[in-house]
Formats: sequence, C-alpha cells, structure tokens
Amino acid sequence: LEKAGLLEKYSVIATLGSEISDAQFARLPKFFTKLIIYSDNDPAGKKMGRAIKKQLHGKIPVISRIEYETHDPADNGYAEFIAQLQNNLSFVF
Repeated sequence: LEKAGLLEKYSVIATLGSEISDAQFARLPKFFTKLIIYSDNDPAGKKMGRAIKKQLHGKIPVISRIEYETHDPADNGYAEFIAQLQNNLSFVF
C-alpha cells in the first residue's frame, strides 16, 4: 500500500482474524468516515464482512466487500491487489 501511495491518502486497519470486538466496532466511527471491506474470500471472511456492515449501519458508510476469485486478496498478486483497491477507491471517494 505504501508503494502504491495509498497510505499517504487513506488509513488502513487489519483485523488479523475474522472477528471484531464490540470495543473495536465502537472505535471505527471515531476514526473513519468511510470503510471498504477487503477480507478473505472464505466463509469466515464473508461472515465478518456482513457483521461489519450490520454493526456499522447508519454510523458510517460501509462499502460492500471487494470481490475476487482467490481465497486471500494477496493470492492475486500485488498489481491486481492494488488495481482492485484503486478502482474501488476512485468510485467510493
């Protein structure tokens, strides 16, 4: 993300798992005005995406998960990962 120049303009968080605590949910609207979900493409990642959208509904805009074919976003390779992010960022912001 830093190589692509995205960290200069956007903030990034990592869940480091497929669960987000109530305390973490409470902090998100304090630090972010919009949220894009880019989670693993497995049942746990999809479940987490739905939980984030439900928990933050009406608090901050949540953009649906970015869809891709592989299990993990990094499996697509760096160029594809950055292209997907940039395409979604230009449409969101």
